[in-house]
Amino acid sequence: NYKHLSTSAVSSLLGTTWILNSIVNIRLRSGGHPENSLLGIDKNDMGFVAAAGGKYVTSSDAKIINDFGTTTEDYASITFQNGGAFWNINALRSGGNNAK
Repeated sequence: NYKHLSTSAVSSLLGTTWILNSIVNIRLRSGGHPENSLLGIDKNDMGFVAAAGGKYVTSSDAKIINDFGTTTEDYASITFQNGGAFWNINALRSGGNNAK
């Protein structure tokens, strides 16, 4: 479902080795990690969690808990289909380890 993208744009993207990553307004949750520490999520529900020194750790049980509209519906399919991830703009904006 790529209702906001033209057929040619989708074909062009999926026909390349480019990876689409989407920086979007989402809320993520994963295990015992604080909500705003999750930087992103991939198609396998692998979460990327901010760690000290600009590093990250992974968490295998990440979930999108809120996408503020139709963000997931509009962009998840094409983002995940070509190997990209959803990145949480709110975590990135918060600074500190999240933004390194």
